[in-house]
Amino acid sequence: MIVYTRADGSAVNSFSYSQFDLDTDCPRKFLLMRAIGYDEIPRGAALDFGICLEAAVKAFHTMGVTARESFEQSWALKKDKELRYTTNDKSWDNLNRVGEVLLSLYEKVAGRILHEPVFYMDWENRSQRDDFLPGTPLVCVPDIVDWPPRHKRWGGGSRLIDVKTSANAYRSEPDGICSMDPQLKIQSWVMKVPRVAFMVFVKGKTEVERMKGARFTLVERVPGVPIDVGATVVCCAALPKKQAEELKELAVFEVYTEKQQKEYKALPKEQQKNRPPGALVPQKSLSCARIQFIEGRVDEREVEGLITLMRESASVLSRRSEAYRSKVDELQKYAPGLSIDVYKKALRGIMCETFPQRSGMRFPDDKCSGCHLLGHCLGDEKLLEARAVQRSEAWMEE
Repeated sequence: MIVYTRADGSAVNSFSYSQFDLDTDCPRKFLLMRAIGYDEIPRGAALDFGICLEAAVKAFHTMGVTARESFEQSWALKKDKELRYTTNDKSWDNLNRVGEVLLSLYEKVAGRILHEPVFYMDWENRSQRDDFLPGTPLVCVPDIVDWPPRHKRWGGGSRLIDVKTSANAYRSEPDGICSMDPQLKIQSWVMKVPRVAFMVFVKGKTEVERMKGARFTLVERVPGVPIDVGATVVCCAALPKKQAEELKELAVFEVYTEKQQKEYKALPKEQQKNRPPGALVPQKSLSCARIQFIEGRVDEREVEGLITLMRESASVLSRRSEAYRSKVDELQKYAPGLSIDVYKKALRGIMCETFPQRSGMRFPDDKCSGCHLLGHCLGDEKLLEARAVQRSEAWMEE
């Protein structure tokens, strides 16, 4: 079964969660991106940052280089590229600093997270399950499959790990919540690996804010402080500047482990006057960036409903794509005798008939205003050209 035809005319006969997600989000958007070949411009810097960071993690484990060195080399290639930076990401320089902190931290804690990782990450290393639909396998590209130490394998086997970068921390409670992620569910089903996890590189803010109760990461060992690198600490207050200078640091923070903070908050109010025993840590040893590792276990029975929806989606998408292509081929027979405006109007009518919009402008769901293809739906070619570029129109000129 042909699911859809690419912009270059090649047929796609496999299905994936990303196709399902995009089609569910908006069929018209699927057509414009997958079949016609529109890309967003300028591209978001966060996407390239995540790619460079994942590549650095892989290089650290497979090529014997430092993760930070690998990141610096690949991220340097993006310096002169036109990228779109969010308010949090700010600039190339800012993300460069954040990447260095995250990967320096990762090098110190990697041994506690991964044991015997096998890296996929590339389309060439995709996995597939052939019992999805006749002639149409379900494919996925997991990031990492990690094996525990050999002496512990009797306790649960391998783990499927999805590497993420995020401006903010992921929800980690209640335990096992990551198993609710639909893409992890599909990867688990395809790979037949029930144990799943998110490894989240949280960018956070660049500067350490002096906020009571704020959470930070310890990025280097501090003499006399019984808190390990990578631990999440709670900052209570910075020492007065004069007192901090006496300790030869411009800013020294009193910090506690999250466990200490929870124990303190659990005390009756009359006992909270005396704060829990903390530690004095210099500012340079703290960072808002952090690495989360969130684990869960997927029950295959819970995936069957999602697989059924995806089978239905793939079948409907295939019929829509076939109808669209057939109608476009018919239109092109008369194209030489039509004006450009009439041709575009007819083509738009085919799109509306076969790939309807699924608009999202009802508060608080506003997925349309930020979409790079909004100009197409509004019939505004200038807006479309400002936000998107078409990869190829060769198939339309045949």
